[in-house]
Amino acid sequence: KIQAALRRQIRELQKTGEEMLQQWFHEKDSELTTSALDSICDAYDLQRPDTLFAEIAKGNIPLDDKLLSAARGKKSKNSGKWRKFVPFLKTEKKKNIPKVDEGGKLVIGKDFDRKQTIYITEENLMSFNFPQCCRPIPGDDILGFIDTNGQVVIHKRSCNVADTLKTTYGDRILDVRWDILYDKLFDATIVIRGIDRKGVILDVARILSDAMGLEIKSFNANCHDDIFEGTIGLRVHNNAEVLTVVNRLKKIDKVKEVIAM
Repeated sequence: KIQAALRRQIRELQKTGEEMLQQWFHEKDSELTTSALDSICDAYDLQRPDTLFAEIAKGNIPLDDKLLSAARGKKSKNSGKWRKFVPFLKTEKKKNIPKVDEGGKLVIGKDFDRKQTIYITEENLMSFNFPQCCRPIPGDDILGFIDTNGQVVIHKRSCNVADTLKTTYGDRILDVRWDILYDKLFDATIVIRGIDRKGVILDVARILSDAMGLEIKSFNANCHDDIFEGTIGLRVHNNAEVLTVVNRLKKIDKVKEVIAM
């Protein structure tokens, strides 16, 4: 169901981008022909018009004179500058490409441009280190830290450890962003507290399994002085699913606090 929903979102994004492009061409008194689409895709190194439409809808490819020139088979002398905004195109100069060590981890060398953004994809996911202090997942606002071995450690920007690193080792902080389609699962932890009552655990389990269809990795609960506390380990695709779970758990009767760790 999640995959079907994602496919619908992608189709809607593509449709939106196509309508935006057609409207823009109309405003320019031009016609969006098949040959024009082919020329644009060729100029932007895209395989399919659908990909072009999606990138336009997301704002990665602006509707400007460079695109119009591409449609007419002309390449602007600055046409390469837009590419840095498209996360799935890796066109940096060779010296700016991180190396990979024998263990498959990215290693940042001295000649690497640390001002450039690094994107986490399905292909390079295992090349980064993810600490237990904050357990970042797709959708979280993150940063990268270059450790003593030159490897990249990913933290949530809200993480206390990240705050210390930014203050102490500012020159070793990298701009890192997610570029992952939500088909992989990540560990997430939720802590729930409230007033104990009959059936509260059942209500929690029902929301997690029936309503959300999520994989429950662990569920530990205890009660003391009529106060219950539970720790839930989940496998999720992104932080949006975590926030949805948190909001639904908060609506359970007698639940007083739900925190995503």
